[in-house]
Amino acid sequence: MQLTKKILFVYLQKISNKSPTTIMTKEEFIHFIAKELEIEEKSIDLKSNFRNLKNWNSLNALLFISHLNEEKNILISSSDLAQSDTLDDLHLLIQQKTT
Repeated sequence: MQLTKKILFVYLQKISNKSPTTIMTKEEFIHFIAKELEIEEKSIDLKSNFRNLKNWNSLNALLFISHLNEEKNILISSSDLAQSDTLDDLHLLIQQKTT
């Protein structure tokens, strides 16, 4: 599974030649997460541990990475996800990638 994640990351790096979009606000980020996981926005907040959210699993983690890259031109790795616990951690990580 680690090899698959690494291959996906390298592939996304190669096709990602656009600059990151503007910084995602907290509201935009919550909307993006809710859309990705097909859950209601009001059921989550930045203090939520994303691994405990309905529909979060390893496949959706890879899809999240891919969609973040496709839609927002922001590239994060599975290692970045592994070092994050809450949605706020992810939001801060994404903020760092856009600055």
